[in-house]
Amino acid sequence: MKTEIRTITPQWADDVLKNKNPRNRKLNERTVAAIVRDIENNAFALTHQGIAFDDEGNLIDGQHRLTAVVKANKQVIMLVCTGIPVEQNNNGASIKTFALIDCGLPRSTAAVLQMEGHKNPSRLAASMRMILLSCAGIAPNMKLSSPQIHEGISLIGESADEMLAMYDSGKLFVPTSPSFAALIIYHTAFPQNAKDFLLEASAISGGEMSPSRALVTWCKNHPSTGCAAQQATFSATASALMAFHQCREVSRVTSGDAGVAWLLGLNPALTKKLARIVKR
Repeated sequence: MKTEIRTITPQWADDVLKNKNPRNRKLNERTVAAIVRDIENNAFALTHQGIAFDDEGNLIDGQHRLTAVVKANKQVIMLVCTGIPVEQNNNGASIKTFALIDCGLPRSTAAVLQMEGHKNPSRLAASMRMILLSCAGIAPNMKLSSPQIHEGISLIGESADEMLAMYDSGKLFVPTSPSFAALIIYHTAFPQNAKDFLLEASAISGGEMSPSRALVTWCKNHPSTGCAAQQATFSATASALMAFHQCREVSRVTSGDAGVAWLLGLNPALTKKLARIVKR
């Protein structure tokens, strides 16, 4: 068995996939797309996880990585392991090495954030994903990679941390991730107003025509499940925040483009930076 660091070119990756990949699992196109974005954004880094060949020269690990290299049409540095036995004898039992690869539990973005010390990592990851896709004008069914989420947090993290700290402090109104994402964006421009809105919604202390109360009613009546529902909840929250900021009373909030355009326009420079993480 031999391991070395190599420069993987699109041409070499394509040759391997066509001629040395006789048996492998079905490709997950969303996984490939996420790796392609990392490669295009220079976020694909060298780790101990690379590609591997058995002692017959067949690819047994790295099909998705190599496919992404071909699609991105850009070379990367990867660890390459060759000469792995097709079969191994373990205490008298014959084991196919191929069957032992990729059987562990993959680390989710939320798991990585938790390991880094972030509180409420699942909510943070889901909210940041919604923020990035909303800024880019893309539906929230697109998969984003951990490096993209991390880059977004580096740009907007302080506002996310303050909103999450309020959530951790007591029994507050529990907004869905799309609502929380809109609140974080609002916080980047008007931090105190965002806190006031969340507190008012939590205590339902506003008047009957308050935007915060209207949003609480919306969230109770519109479960945020599915792509269209998530977009609608984000839009409704943006509309509620717009009315709150403009000191307007509303009996109910509705989803629409006007609120989203207003929200993303509060901090246009930041919006462009966040959109580039997804689009470049």
